[in-house]
Amino acid sequence: MATDLECQTSTTTPEIDERLYSRQLQIFCDFGQNFKVLDTNGEDSITEEIVNSISHDEIGVVSIATYTKHGFEDGSYVTVYDVKGMTEINDREFKITVLGRERLCLDPYTFTIGDTRNFGVYKGSGTVTEVKKAETVHFKSFF
Repeated sequence: MATDLECQTSTTTPEIDERLYSRQLQIFCDFGQNFKVLDTNGEDSITEEIVNSISHDEIGVVSIATYTKHGFEDGSYVTVYDVKGMTEINDREFKITVLGRERLCLDPYTFTIGDTRNFGVYKGSGTVTEVKKAETVHFKSFF
């Protein structure tokens, strides 16, 4: 049995500790050391962005054609479709890096997909779609 100063944790379900003080309610959820999050940012998936270009380089840079902020974050995953020329990347998933982080100035129209030197040369068209991935988050218990 748990007291005010100790709490038992469970590996199958989160432990919820509720305490009512006067008119305030305090809730603490202990999700354990390894908790699987299905949506890390709570935003809707970016359904489709049109590709303007993809560089043929050690760091393959993808430019978005609409010159609108793509909204992708570092570590996001995208799938590429319907690219001409660099067809090896079609229907493949890539973990991306948003350009400019290391220079402290974000470029909202480009991101990198890794080494593209072993692929054909980009000749036109294509789209990218964000893929949401589950992520395990690690917490330390307060109890």
